[in-house]
Amino acid sequence: VSLTNLGNCVFTGIESLELVSGNSLTSIPDDSFKDCIALTDVSFCSVETIGANAFLNTKLATAIFNNAISIGENAFGGCSELTEISFNSLSSVNFSMFFESPEIKNMSFEKVTRITFDNETEFCGLNNYFPLLESFSMPLLQVVPENMFKDSNKLTELIFTDLREIGKYAFYNCNAASFD
Repeated sequence: VSLTNLGNCVFTGIESLELVSGNSLTSIPDDSFKDCIALTDVSFCSVETIGANAFLNTKLATAIFNNAISIGENAFGGCSELTEISFNSLSSVNFSMFFESPEIKNMSFEKVTRITFDNETEFCGLNNYFPLLESFSMPLLQVVPENMFKDSNKLTELIFTDLREIGKYAFYNCNAASFD
C-alpha cells in the first residue's frame, strides 16, 4: 500500500497488513494502524505528525521518522518487537509514546532539548520501561532528569554534547561504558 492521506482508525485491526509506505504522507492520525498485529515495516519519508496510538500493538522492529515534529501519546505503545527508535526533528519527548515496548535497545533523538513525563514525581528511570536499552543519543539535551538512567545495566553508550545539568541519581548504578 502506498499512501498520501489517511483518516483516523483507517487500518485499525487489520491483522494481515505487513507493510505500508507513503512518500507524500505528512500526518498519521490517531489509531491509524492500531492493532495491525502483522505490521512490521513502515516507510514514511515526509511524516511530521504521528497521532496517539497510531502504531499501538504492532510488530514494528524500527521506528525511524526523521521529519516527525509531533508524536501522540502511546503512538508506539505495545510494540513488542520494537528495538530501535530514531526521531531527528522532535524538540521534546515524552516516553509514554513508547509505553509497554520493553525491547527497545537503541534510542536517538537528535534535536530534543527537553524531556517530559506524565508524572515526573514518580519517574524511576528508563530502565523500568526499557530494560534492554544499550545506546541513547540526545546531543542537544541540556538537563538530564532525576533517575533518568538509574539501574540501566545494559547501557553502554550515551551521547550528549550540550549537557548543563544532571539530576540526582541520574546515572546511579548505570554501567555506561562511554559518555560523549
